[in-house]
Amino acid sequence: MSNGNEVWGYLTTIISTVIGAAATIIAALISRERRKSTNTVTAHTINQLKKGTGAANEQTRIFTPVKFPETKPKAQKQKKQWNQIAKKTTSVMMAVFIFLAIVATTVGVYTGLTLASVIEPPDWKSSTTEPPAFSAWLTDLDYLNKHNLFFSNSEPKTNNGDRLTRGMYVGAGEGSIEYQLDKQYSKITGKFALDYSDKNSHSEGYLIILVDGVEAYRSICVTRGVPPVVFSVPIIDCQTIQLKIRGGNSFTLGDVALLK
Repeated sequence: MSNGNEVWGYLTTIISTVIGAAATIIAALISRERRKSTNTVTAHTINQLKKGTGAANEQTRIFTPVKFPETKPKAQKQKKQWNQIAKKTTSVMMAVFIFLAIVATTVGVYTGLTLASVIEPPDWKSSTTEPPAFSAWLTDLDYLNKHNLFFSNSEPKTNNGDRLTRGMYVGAGEGSIEYQLDKQYSKITGKFALDYSDKNSHSEGYLIILVDGVEAYRSICVTRGVPPVVFSVPIIDCQTIQLKIRGGNSFTLGDVALLK
């Protein structure tokens, strides 16, 4: 949305500049016409003076008092005319400004909304952009090594009654399994929970995921009353991945998928 605001700012700046320039030009033209009118009145006054009773008497070299022509009514008329022009010009400028403001607001809002719809980050639910695609179940791959961890022959059930696909569970204590991924996947997802048959157990369990030997994920403590933990861990450029379950055979792991 910020880009929409920037466009609106640019439009406002351009319109303000145009209006300012127009006002400056109109003011300059009005000033020019006023000076021109003043010069015309002054020239007229001088000509009247030359024709007045104050001309020099060549014989006596005596000047009689000069009687200046009456120019005040004409000057007031000129001033009144230019005041009317200024009022009309101001009214026109205000009308133009209001019109441009309405146009700029309409264009700015439309442009902002259009840009916002283009630059918003992808929303997997409403966008046509594809989310990371399912590639394989982890248990369908050949593992590198496995310790005290077993594959379920059936679909295990979690403590809240959900069925898991391709479940895994541990014997006593801790179990682990490791896979070679060769940087082919971007994410691993799945569920970790108390088994339905042990849902009232006070045992405490954890799921730990190591990416290339470094811990990348550790679940919360899963025990009685804790719903299944859904995890999603980025594994971009991952060569090997190891999953560890701590807590004994009361816990189950399933729906473990690899995404491209």
